[in-house]
Amino acid sequence: MAQLGYLEPEYKFKDWFFKDNTNLDGKMDEIFKEIRLYAYPFYTEFENVERLIEAFEKRELLIGRDYQFYMLPLLYMVVGQKEKGIDFLNNGLQPDYRVNEFMQKYIERYQEYPEEKLAELMCKKR
Repeated sequence: MAQLGYLEPEYKFKDWFFKDNTNLDGKMDEIFKEIRLYAYPFYTEFENVERLIEAFEKRELLIGRDYQFYMLPLLYMVVGQKEKGIDFLNNGLQPDYRVNEFMQKYIERYQEYPEEKLAELMCKKR
C-alpha cells in the first residue's frame, strides 16, 4: 500500500542503493529490520478491511490525501458499500482538494463499475 519510507517516523521516500562493493548481507539486514519495525506492524494493524476503512475515514493514515481519494471508495466497494464510495467522491473530499482530469475519469469509472464484477474478481483470487 505504501512505500516503506512513508511508514517510518521520518515520513519520506526511501530507497536503498546497491553498488558492486555493497555489503549485501548488511543491506538486507537493514531492509528486513525496517520491515519488522514499520511494515509488519502497519499491515498487522490494518489486515482487517473494516479497520482500514475506519483509519481512512478518520484520516489516521499519513500516507497522502491521494491514497484516501483512490483507496477509500475501492474499500467501500470491497465491503459492498459502493454507494458510500460515490457519496465520498461527490461530497467527502476536503474543500481544498483539487480534482484533476484524471481523477474525474476515475470518479466516472468508479460510478459505472459493476459491484458484481469486483465480487467475481475477488472470488477468483482466493
